Amino acid sequence: LKNKIYENALGENRISNNFLHIANSDFCNQNLKNLLEALSNNDKNKIELYTKKIEENQTDFHAYSVRGKAKFGLEQYDGAIEDFSKAIEIAGCNPRETYKIYLGLACAQHRKGNLVDAEFSYNKFLEIEHYNWLPFFNRGDIRFFRGEYAGAISDYERATQLNPRNEAIWWNLSKARSNKMDFLGSAEA
Repeated sequence: LKNKIYENALGENRISNNFLHIANSDFCNQNLKNLLEALSNNDKNKIELYTKKIEENQTDFHAYSVRGKAKFGLEQYDGAIEDFSKAIEIAGCNPRETYKIYLGLACAQHRKGNLVDAEFSYNKFLEIEHYNWLPFFNRGDIRFFRGEYAGAISDYERATQLNPRNEAIWWNLSKARSNKMDFLGSAEA
């Protein structure tokens, strides 16, 4: 239950935390369960609809992309990776069409634990679009996990420039700086 709420509130961690707090309340549990069931059913319906569209036109990269997002929403990461990869293959080298698909692919790979592939996909996204904080934040997490603190710090700093109110970014930046033994920078974050 909590994971689904976080999935749908990815834009702001503060909002996510509020949703998580509400999810623990007995008063709200039934309404939240109903909401999550509706979201889940919506994703299931999208999968069915876009599977039919793909059967009609196997070169419709948009259909693969939407179905990949729906599978991601249902935590079917292998299927999401497969659909996002197929969408990128069909769309080819057109950056206007592929950069958002790369973000979906990267997030699915990241959730699946395929960190090398996820970092590659975040890099492909960032080659085209530099003004979204999420890929910097997530790539920073991958670099932090590998002990590449300088790279993680760089990514977190860019993410803070793009989304200065996100407390999770500041927290991770502080942790990366302290692990790098940059205590002055850690205190500033």
